Amino acid sequence: MRQTYINYKNLLNEVELKIYQTETIDKKYIQNLADELFNLSFIDLYCRCLQIICSYYYHELDRDNFVYFLDKFKKINDKNNEFGQIYIYMLEGLYSYLKLENAEGVRTAKQSLALYHDNKCDDQLLLCKLKYNLGLGYFKIEDYITAFKYFLEALKCDLHKSCVYHKAFIYQRIGTIESFHGNNKDALFNYLKSAEILKKNSIFTSSYVSVLNFISSLYFKLKKDDEAYQYLIDALQRATELNLDSQKIISLSQLGNYYVFKANFEKAEESLLSAISIAEKQKDANLSYSLLVLGELYIKMERYDEALQLFNKSLKLLKKLKMNFGIHHLYCRLARLYFQIEDNEKGEEYLIKAEKLLPKITDIDSQKTMYKLFIDYYNSIKNYEKALEYSKLYIALIEQLNDAHQRTYLDFFEIKNK
Repeated sequence: MRQTYINYKNLLNEVELKIYQTETIDKKYIQNLADELFNLSFIDLYCRCLQIICSYYYHELDRDNFVYFLDKFKKINDKNNEFGQIYIYMLEGLYSYLKLENAEGVRTAKQSLALYHDNKCDDQLLLCKLKYNLGLGYFKIEDYITAFKYFLEALKCDLHKSCVYHKAFIYQRIGTIESFHGNNKDALFNYLKSAEILKKNSIFTSSYVSVLNFISSLYFKLKKDDEAYQYLIDALQRATELNLDSQKIISLSQLGNYYVFKANFEKAEESLLSAISIAEKQKDANLSYSLLVLGELYIKMERYDEALQLFNKSLKLLKKLKMNFGIHHLYCRLARLYFQIEDNEKGEEYLIKAEKLLPKITDIDSQKTMYKLFIDYYNSIKNYEKALEYSKLYIALIEQLNDAHQRTYLDFFEIKNK
């Protein structure tokens, strides 16, 4: 019986890895597998099997199937199985995230972790997932310091080599938080670690290509263009070979941006038009980014009317997707373009729209850009009173940013060195 248990445990590892590799699931097979585990009374493996299924539907944003399998979990709880209750809390937390009820998700994620410790469980993979899910909740409510803490704790879990790929996704979250706080070198370190793990496990899927694209963007921020270009080309080749259209669009758009920076306008336009063509056929959300970069290219080429058309088309898509950060960025970009072509009235109109969106924007750089545009505009029309007003707001923002960076640095330092 012990060998049978080990065989099924190894089989589950293979099934979970296969899902990560292919991003598909054989529903009938894995449901039958869950039933087999239940009939054999391997309740911990049965729980894990259902958790794998629910996690898949979580990433697919499929609420109906998620709830169906969550209800299966709750039947275990009817038999007062405490181990099953840990999984129930964990999945109820994920379901709250799925419904965008993030504070409730954090609460239930805490319950699952507390129950794990109360029952003195010894399952490092489960502990890793519980801490990751709690970190995810704090990430979603923008408490990045606490999220960082739980992601690091999840990273320290002692996973079997067959499950170590879970750490790749933890490294990504840590890297993203580091990037948010301007720690691009540390962000790069974590994303490179993620890429290393994914590559070793042969997970050449959208996740891996996405990591390559992000690494490329970090190298650009660090002004290491050659390294950025290498990762960008690698991402593009893999996306093309694996028919990962969404990632291919991102790669082509970033390649276009690279060529804009290098003043190779012909190659930039070629890359961006290819990205737009794919995005339009696939109705991909990344179309808005491709249009924006092409608009930037046309400004460099002094094709202002075409740039305006592209910016407005991108703005329309972002409004449909309710992406406030992107909308705010485009309002500012449109304002700058209108000032550039000396239509000050229209430029000010878009700046005012951007300012009204501020309560929904957390990105400091976007706010800085907007205030600088206000200051330059009011100085240009000799409205020095207004220019001074926005200068004070800009200075206050910089002081706030410096203070936040200092606190964040100290918090990160304390967490990393515990």
